[in-house]
Amino acid sequence: MANADEIKNHIDEYLESGKSHHAMVLYGEWGSGKSFFVRNDLKTYLEGREDSIAVIYTTAAGFTDPDELMERIASAYINELASIEELPDNSKKRKLLNEARKSGLGFLKKLAKKVGKASGALPSLSDSAFLSLMLPKRTLIIIDDLERRAFSLSHNNDPDADYEEFDDALFSALCRLVEEHGHKVLLIANSRDAIPADIMEKLVWDRLEFKPDSAELVDRILSEEIKVFPQGLKIEEQIISAQSLTGKCNARRLIRIKPMLELMAQCDFFKDNEIDTAIQIDTLKDVLYIALRASDGENKKSEDDANWLAEEESERHQSKLNTLKCFKLFFAEGVKPSIDGLNKNLVRFAEKYHPQSQKEQVALAAINSIRGRAFEDEDGEQHLKTILDALDSEEMDISNIPSVLHVINFLRVIGIASLTDYEHAVRVSERLLMKNSSFSRSAINEDRVDWQVSHVNDVNRLDEIDSLREAALQQFKNEAYSRMMAGVDETNEEAGLRIAQNANVWFGSDPIGLTTISPDEFGEVIKVANVGSIQELLNAIVRMNNEGIQAEAGSREQVKQWNKELAEILSQVDVDSKMRNYLIGQLHGYLRSNAVTSE
Repeated sequence: MANADEIKNHIDEYLESGKSHHAMVLYGEWGSGKSFFVRNDLKTYLEGREDSIAVIYTTAAGFTDPDELMERIASAYINELASIEELPDNSKKRKLLNEARKSGLGFLKKLAKKVGKASGALPSLSDSAFLSLMLPKRTLIIIDDLERRAFSLSHNNDPDADYEEFDDALFSALCRLVEEHGHKVLLIANSRDAIPADIMEKLVWDRLEFKPDSAELVDRILSEEIKVFPQGLKIEEQIISAQSLTGKCNARRLIRIKPMLELMAQCDFFKDNEIDTAIQIDTLKDVLYIALRASDGENKKSEDDANWLAEEESERHQSKLNTLKCFKLFFAEGVKPSIDGLNKNLVRFAEKYHPQSQKEQVALAAINSIRGRAFEDEDGEQHLKTILDALDSEEMDISNIPSVLHVINFLRVIGIASLTDYEHAVRVSERLLMKNSSFSRSAINEDRVDWQVSHVNDVNRLDEIDSLREAALQQFKNEAYSRMMAGVDETNEEAGLRIAQNANVWFGSDPIGLTTISPDEFGEVIKVANVGSIQELLNAIVRMNNEGIQAEAGSREQVKQWNKELAEILSQVDVDSKMRNYLIGQLHGYLRSNAVTSE
């Protein structure tokens, strides 16, 4: 697997290998962002070099004949030159036109001068001959969608069509490009298996798997859209979380939601400083999840959704989608909402699904008044009623529980609240904390000081807050193993991949969650894991160690001991696969020597 920078470096080396006549393959699962990467990042990178590389992009979709592919490439080059007129400084145009002129052919010089008005019609040479003369020496030809070659013919017009006929034609075309003319060719496909065996064996030397992580994918595709949102909303994190919850993370879904993100960024709801940031974030989380699901045309729970998402959650999702009807119209029918209309929808959505905003804001104002001692007895009684009302209706954020208990206890000390009031607040707080253990743990970790130190100078630290914190953390710990192993069949070679996916969703709440799986059980999973699963588990373990260093000392020791025990188990593992043994050896070496928590 390779990230964007590694791929660019590999392609640099490939372009410099002037004496070798071979093609490269870049493969990755559907929607991973391969096409977006090569048509945007890679193209910009190569054409922006001092020794500019001309990038010609075409597709093999529906391809049936060698000359047809040559024509596509030649036409793509003419269109590329013609489109350069639109750039303000014409710098890229000059570079590529100069390359075209270097051919030394008179008719190509004339063609280069008239390229701005080019119609796409080719001179009266064979496509192969024209192409060999026309393209600059420093050119990368990208042929995408190899898995869709001859798709239209074999699936629509002739169900009995023989793929071998088209594969032979593709092999012939690539031989002309790579071996006869020495052009550099990058083939793009969903998998290595999608490329004919003859091509892989005889024409392809370099093979790279494209698999960016969620953060890289979001940053590359939505960087401009993210910048216009207020920083406090942490929108990149929300998008990554929403993608994980839907069980899918791919570029095409992100591209589909770009227009809606642009519209949302202009809405006053997300720009208004008077609206509680917590409310904006809660709404944003919901809306992003709904947008991603709506962009798929999904109306029910997907099979890819995390196992612990209950059926009622799917029904709630549908209800939320119905509230945001403009989303359904946009993704299903392409009807673009107005900024004002979308803003009203967001306000209504927040009022319906995050009603704590109004009561909680009033309750927080009451808490601040009590902290400041700026109230008379009657005000204190009203403040108590307001706070208990928000707490009882579960419209009080978990992060505010310590403040709630401190101020109610202070009111009890001065005689405005009763012991019954305080004990009632403790019971309701416990119910809120236990309702969602992962959210509770995140809130406790983010506001660690609030959960340990008194806000009010003349009221001692409350043991009840310590007890609530410990109970919530223990419940979280009790649930961690089942979350790690959700949907995992330990006898399946994909089990490791599922564990890694669960861990990635869980890391935001608990960076060391993998340690809830015993080293013995983990070792059994690795013994049957395929190459992809082992690699993903290694990535998850590295991430756990990197993020686990931020954990408290006890947790660091837990990770350290887990690394040691798993390393010992893996030292005895020997499977019937050289590649798997190699990866297991890499994991074993990391656990012994490179983990940040190891000795």
